[in-house]
Amino acid sequence: LALDYLQRSLARRQEMNDKPSIALSLNNIGRLYSAQRDYARALDYLQQALKLYEALGDRSGLAHSLSDIGRTSYDRGDYAHAIALFEKAIDIKRRSLGPRHPALASNLNNLGHPLRELGRYEEAEAALREAVSIGKESFGSDHPTRAMFDINLARILVRRGHAAQAEPMLRSALAVRQKSMAPQDWRIATAKLFLGEALLAERRYPEAEALLLDARANMKDIPGPQGREFKVAGATLAALYKAWGRPDKAAAYPVAAASSAGSGSGSGARP
Repeated sequence: LALDYLQRSLARRQEMNDKPSIALSLNNIGRLYSAQRDYARALDYLQQALKLYEALGDRSGLAHSLSDIGRTSYDRGDYAHAIALFEKAIDIKRRSLGPRHPALASNLNNLGHPLRELGRYEEAEAALREAVSIGKESFGSDHPTRAMFDINLARILVRRGHAAQAEPMLRSALAVRQKSMAPQDWRIATAKLFLGEALLAERRYPEAEALLLDARANMKDIPGPQGREFKVAGATLAALYKAWGRPDKAAAYPVAAASSAGSGSGSGARP
């Protein structure tokens, strides 16, 4: 239904030759296909939008389009391309909005994901620390967006061997999500998942187990970020039980199905 509506809206705008609106419609259709994991069609529409924004000289639209193509490239595992696109979007944002705009923070946060996947942790940490700093100014300490930035920075810290430093950040972010979201919102479960990963890295196995089991129970194995995190939770539980010397329990969680994007257990995605 959403796709039909967007396609009809695009047709109307094409009849009117309203090029800025055509670009927006193309971009929205591309984002919808990306959410459905139809990446070939997503990129087709997003690239059309990008070319139109370039022809119009719309730098704001161009930055948004670059970011959307970057997110799609990230989701399909093309991390190097995603980095290049996010960096172009960040450059446009810095020039047009200044160095402390919240939209820039979102792009820096996006950049941290593919950098993490390629093991470029120092660069990822620098980008995410800048995002957190801007987010603190723009949103305050109790905003879900700021919590998201904190979670992503904490995941890098865990990977770099600083789980003890990451733990209070993750506990704070979890508290923000619990305060601002419905109790069964899967994003609360992801915060528990990443806190569990930090505790696993600290070898605090019983505490990690409780959080990871709770997190997995409140996520569904469906397409998109939630499904990826569900698999991450399984992979992290397998890693936990192996480290804990309980291989019988580890066998219940098929690691091969998990994404490679997380923290200390080698799993994860976009929280």
